[in-house]
Amino acid sequence: MTVNGNGKAEANPEFLRREILRTRRELAQTVEALAVRADVKSRVKESTDQAKARMRAQAEYAKARMRISAAHARSRVTAGVEQARSQVRTVGGSGAGPEGSRRSLAYKVGGGTDREATQLAVLAAGALTAVIVLLVVRRRRG
Repeated sequence: MTVNGNGKAEANPEFLRREILRTRRELAQTVEALAVRADVKSRVKESTDQAKARMRAQAEYAKARMRISAAHARSRVTAGVEQARSQVRTVGGSGAGPEGSRRSLAYKVGGGTDREATQLAVLAAGALTAVIVLLVVRRRRG
């Protein structure tokens, strides 16, 4: 664009064409940006997809932690069973006849009769079985 002697701008056609093209490009970019912002459906979908991905990752992490915890619990239960078996073997073979085993069992349990010791052993075995069943059920669900 050029300015003539009286201060008015004369329109140079080539300059005006370039200016119009530049303005159109800027307007197109602005419209695109507004369209992206106005497309709420796609923004919500994108946000939902991100939340799903985060939840899946957290679920995998929790699953891995549960597997590790179950393995530790299983090893502790196995160790407890082995310890109980060795104590039963030791108590069962520590005396000559029923009197010797009854005395050693009562001594091991902390006093009491043979019947009380048997009830305690049955109760412990039941509790141990319940723990093992609970771990197996949890593992199959997870």
